[in-house]
Amino acid sequence: MYDDHVENRGRFAALLRDARARAGLSQRQVAARAGVPQSTISTYERGRREPTLPTLDRLLRASGFRVRTELAPVGPDLERNGRVLRDVLGLADAIPHRRDGALRYPHFPNVVAVRV
Repeated sequence: MYDDHVENRGRFAALLRDARARAGLSQRQVAARAGVPQSTISTYERGRREPTLPTLDRLLRASGFRVRTELAPVGPDLERNGRVLRDVLGLADAIPHRRDGALRYPHFPNVVAVRV
C-alpha cells in the first residue's frame, strides 16, 4: 500500500509538471490561476505530497487541462512487467558469455564459514 502512494505521488508530480510545461506556465502562474501558494505547486511537482483528486483537477485546469478517470482492473501491471523483463533480458544479453560454464566462487582466506 505504501509503495502505491509513493508511485502515485511520482505520477501526479510528472503529470503536473508536464501540464504546466505544455501550457508554457511558471509555477507562480499556475498557483495564481489555481488560487494556491507557489510552494504548494512545488511540493506537488517534487512528489513530496499527493494531491486529492479535486486538487489535482483544479491544478490541471489552471494549466488548461482536465482530469479524465477510467476504471482499470486491479492486478499485475503486465505492460510494466513486460518492459522490465525486456530490459533485464537486454542487460543479460549484453553480459559477455563465459567460456567455462562452471561458476567459481572467490576464495576469502580470512573468512570463516558459519553453518546455522
